[in-house]
Amino acid sequence: QDSTDQDVNAGRSLQGPHRGTGFVKRALSGKRAMSPSSSARMVLDGMGIVLLTFDIVLTPVLLAWNVPLEGPLLSLCVAMACFWTLEVISNTFTGYYTATGELEQRIHLTSFHYLRRWFLIDACVVGVDWFALATASHGSGADAEGLSFLRFSKLTRLLRLFNVLRCVRFTRVVAQVADRNLPSFARVLMQVGQLMLVILYWNHLMACMWYFISVCAQSDTGHTWIGSPVVPNGSSTDITFAECSGLFQYLSALHWSMTQMTPASMQVVPTNTPERVVNLLSVLVGCIFFSSIVSSLSAKMMQYRMTTLSKRAKVDVMRSYLSDKGISSELTHRVMQRVRQQLDEDLAGNGSAKFDGPHLGRFSAKLRHDVLCEICASRLQSCFILRTLTSLLSDHSKRTVWRKVISQTVIEAGSALFDADTVADNIYVLLSGAMKYTQDPSTSDVQDVVETRIEADTWISELALCLQWTHTGFAEGNSACELLAVDVKAFSISLRHQSPSAFRFLRGYARSLSHLLRKLDETQKREMSDIEMPIHPTEVIGGMHVEGAMLLGQECLRALAESWAWSFSKKRKIEELVKETEDRMHVLCFNENQEVVRYIRVVSIRLRHNAEVSRFLVNIGKWKAGRIEPVCKLPSARPKDAEDADMTLRRIRKGKMWPIADFVELTGEWQHSQSSTMCSKLGLFTTCSRALQVARFVPPPFRLARRGLCRAACRSGQEQHVAVVVVARPPRAPPLRVERLGAHADGIQVAGQAVRLDDGGGVRGVE
Repeated sequence: QDSTDQDVNAGRSLQGPHRGTGFVKRALSGKRAMSPSSSARMVLDGMGIVLLTFDIVLTPVLLAWNVPLEGPLLSLCVAMACFWTLEVISNTFTGYYTATGELEQRIHLTSFHYLRRWFLIDACVVGVDWFALATASHGSGADAEGLSFLRFSKLTRLLRLFNVLRCVRFTRVVAQVADRNLPSFARVLMQVGQLMLVILYWNHLMACMWYFISVCAQSDTGHTWIGSPVVPNGSSTDITFAECSGLFQYLSALHWSMTQMTPASMQVVPTNTPERVVNLLSVLVGCIFFSSIVSSLSAKMMQYRMTTLSKRAKVDVMRSYLSDKGISSELTHRVMQRVRQQLDEDLAGNGSAKFDGPHLGRFSAKLRHDVLCEICASRLQSCFILRTLTSLLSDHSKRTVWRKVISQTVIEAGSALFDADTVADNIYVLLSGAMKYTQDPSTSDVQDVVETRIEADTWISELALCLQWTHTGFAEGNSACELLAVDVKAFSISLRHQSPSAFRFLRGYARSLSHLLRKLDETQKREMSDIEMPIHPTEVIGGMHVEGAMLLGQECLRALAESWAWSFSKKRKIEELVKETEDRMHVLCFNENQEVVRYIRVVSIRLRHNAEVSRFLVNIGKWKAGRIEPVCKLPSARPKDAEDADMTLRRIRKGKMWPIADFVELTGEWQHSQSSTMCSKLGLFTTCSRALQVARFVPPPFRLARRGLCRAACRSGQEQHVAVVVVARPPRAPPLRVERLGAHADGIQVAGQAVRLDDGGGVRGVE
C-alpha cells in the first residue's frame, strides 16, 4: 500500500501534496508513454520540423511587408497553433532515456521530466502564438485606439520569432535520427548543410530587416533605398524598387544581405542613418560569420577526409590479412561488411574509428569461428586422422563440429603449454612461433634429459584424439606462440552427434592403433612422445576391420566418380580401384589438398647368408599364362584385412618361401622406407610404405635343386653376386624357359640369365 492508503487506514486527514502524488500514480499506473524512437513520435517530429520551418521563414516576411493575417493565411496560422498545442500535450506522454541509457516510459516520470525541462519554453511560445492570432482579428480601425492596438499586434507578431527556440530541441531530434540511420559521410554532409541553412536564414532575417527599416524608419536625408531607381544613373522616369513586385523587393534585399557576408558588391546602398547603422551591423556580423563558417566548413571537410583515410587504411589492413590467410571470397565479403559496419558504429558513437587491425574479438561468434576455421583449414588438413574424419562429414556438419571444438591459444615466451604426467584434454598445432618440448627422467621413461624444438605446423599430443593420452613431457614457448587447440572430448561428442558412421570409424581407428601400440617393443615405447606418431596412419587403417576401412574407401571412390575427368576418361580404372579396395590391396584416403591418394603397404624379407653378406634371396620369375615372367624382387606380400607386419611375414614364409621355410632364421631387425610415385596404371599418386625384415639363411645338408631351387650368377658392374632363385610352377607343367630377364632387384642388374626346369620340377641347368 502507498502512503495515501496508509493515511486513510489511520484515520488521518489527507494532505494536498500526498493526495496529489498518490492520485497521479494511481491514475497513470499501468500506462506507458510512447517511445521517442517510435513511428508515431517520428511522424509528429517530422510534421513539427516542416511547420517550424514554414513559421520561422514566414513570420519575418509578414512583419516586414505588413501582410495581414486573414483568409487562408489566418486559417493556416490557427492550424499551426493547434498543432503546437497538441505537440505540448504529446511531449508529456513521450518517454526519455536516462543517464544510464535506459528507456523510461512511466507516464508520471515522463510528465515531471518534461515539466522541468521544455514545458515552460513551449508554453510561452504557444501562448504567444494564440495571443498574436487573437490580436490579429482586431488589427483594423481608424481611431487612435485602433492604431495603438495595431502597433501592439505587430509587437506580438514579432514575438512569434521566439519559435526559433524550438529549433534547439528539433536539432537534437534530427541529430539522434541521423546517428541511428545515416552513415558517417551523410552525417558530415548534414552538418555542412546545417551550417549553410544557418547562413541562409541569417541572410533571410537581414533581408527582411533591411526592407522593414527602409519602409518604417524615419529618413533624415529624405531618401531610402526602396525609393532609389532599380537602374542607377538612369533617367528620371526609371522604375524604383518601391514600384516593383514584392518578390523582386525580397530578392533584392536578400542579394544585398548576402553581399555583406562575402566580398561581393551590389547597386543597393544605404541612403539614411538607420540604413547605414543596419549596414554596419550586417558587415560586422558578416565578418564574424564568414570567417567562422569558412573555418567550420574546412574543419568538417578535413575531419571527414581524415576519417575516410583512417577507415580505408583499416579496411585495407583487414583485407590484406584475409588475403594472406587464404580466406574465401564469400567469407571475405561477409567479414568486410562487418568491419565497415563496426567502423561506422564507432564513427557514429565517438567520431573515431576504433577498429584496430585484424582482430576478430568484436565479431559474432559464428563469423569468428568461420574465419578461424578457414584460417586453420590447411593446418587441420595436415593431421591425417582429422582430415580423414572430416572427409566423411558434410559441409554443414564440418562447420558445426569445428565451431564447437577449435579455439586459439596464445602463450608468451617461457610460459608452459602443459606439464608432464597430466592428461591431455586438447591436441595442438603450432601456428606461429617456436616451442621447446622437454622429457625429463623424473617424469618420463628416458635415461637423459631430451629437448626437442617444435617448429610451426607441428602437431602436439595427436594420440590424445584416439586414446586417453598422458603427456610424457612438458612444452613451453621459446617466443610468443600462437596455437590452434582442438578439444578432444567436445570433438568426440560432436562427431558422434553429427555423423555416427564417422564416429564408428574413429573408434575402429582407435582400436587398431591401440593394438599396434601394444605390439611395440620396449625401446619403441620409451621413444614415444607428444610430438611424434610412432605408427604410420596407413598402417593403422590397414589394421582396421573391413567396415571401417571400406567406409573411407567408398568415400574416396565416390569423390573420384563425381569428378569430371574420372567419370569420362577413367571409368575402367575406377572399376579396378573398386576391386582392389574390396580385396584390401590398398588404402584410399585424402591428402591435404582433398585429393584422393593411394597407400600401399608391403612387407618384404631380405634373406642373407651367414658368411657372405652379398648373398641374398630374390624372386626373378613369376608364373603367368603358361610362362614365367621376370619380376626380380624380394619375397614380399601386401598385408590382408586386419593383418599386421608379423602376420604378413609368417604368411610369406609359409607361402612363397615354403621350400626353404625351415632354413630361414628371422633376426627381428626391421627397416622401414617410403616412396611416392604416380601410378601410370591407375593414374593416382601412390605412396608405398615398405617394412623390410632381415633374416639369415642356414644352408641345408641336402641338394636344394630337388626342392625347386637353383643358384644364378648376377653381375652388377665389376662385382659378382650370387642369388638363390625360387621358381614356382604348378605340377605336371611342361618344360619352361625364361626367355629374357631384365629388371632391378634392390639395385642389382639381372640380365642374360635363363632357367630351365625338367619334368620332375628339378633344375636342368643354368645358361
